[in-house]
Amino acid sequence: MTGTGSQTKLWYLKNFDIFGDMDAALIEQLDRMTTSQQVRKGELLYFPAQRSRAVFFLKHGHVKISRFDENGREMIVDILGPGEIFGEIFPEGQDSSSYDTVEALDDVLICAISPEDFRMLLNRHPEASFELVKQVGFRMRRIERRLTDYLYCDVVTRLIRLLVSLAEDFGKIRQGIATLSLPLSHSEIAMLIGASRQTVTSVLGQLRSKGFLEYSRHHIIIKQYENLRRLAQQQIQQHS
Repeated sequence: MTGTGSQTKLWYLKNFDIFGDMDAALIEQLDRMTTSQQVRKGELLYFPAQRSRAVFFLKHGHVKISRFDENGREMIVDILGPGEIFGEIFPEGQDSSSYDTVEALDDVLICAISPEDFRMLLNRHPEASFELVKQVGFRMRRIERRLTDYLYCDVVTRLIRLLVSLAEDFGKIRQGIATLSLPLSHSEIAMLIGASRQTVTSVLGQLRSKGFLEYSRHHIIIKQYENLRRLAQQQIQQHS
């Protein structure tokens, strides 16, 4: 498979931030080294019993990165969207952002390359390596911020801050309204903030009744984005 519609695999690769300054010859070489595939919603891209030695470029859709505790309970570590990279980015044992599974939240289009080919390209293009480190660092800060919220904030604050963060990362914000097309269930939202599904459902209902947002199975519309963002900040200050 080469792409969807007029958007080829080469077009997608050119639009990844880490490859933005790469010359045409290297982009074409990268194109020859990679394979594309579609993954349906709910399918696993990565799991311990069948570890894939590959680096994945997420071209379309969203995935959730999860870990499991000793009792088999799932904790969602992060959500990734188009333009992000995951898999065996670093040599074995050097990846501090390790995880147990990666699952498609919606229909996903990914591109895969062997770790050896990926590192060869990074060695030939140091600017791409620098951009990759920046992206991984941003992801780790995002995870650390959520962990800090879990330790020091109540459930309402954690949920509000998560909604604001998801809107900034994946939403479209226009004229004070943020539209987030991310198919997260209440259970998955609960796993992101360390709460119960029932509590998440209750808090979302309260926010909707106050006119802050509307939500359905596939969309969240924050009608008062700036007010919600200020509310999150105020609650953080109250708990600091």
